[in-house]
Amino acid sequence: MDALKVKVEISKIMAETVKINSEARWYPVMVLAAVVGFGAALAKLFL
Repeated sequence: MDALKVKVEISKIMAETVKINSEARWYPVMVLAAVVGFGAALAKLFL
């Protein structure tokens, strides 16, 4: 019974790891989009 619980917990942790890795892949893209948007807002404000 304990072995089954361990396998279930490992499966949950692996699923969370996959989710975190996929989110981390998009993080630099979102940061770049925010910087570009901020730059465009500043350019519109001052030009």
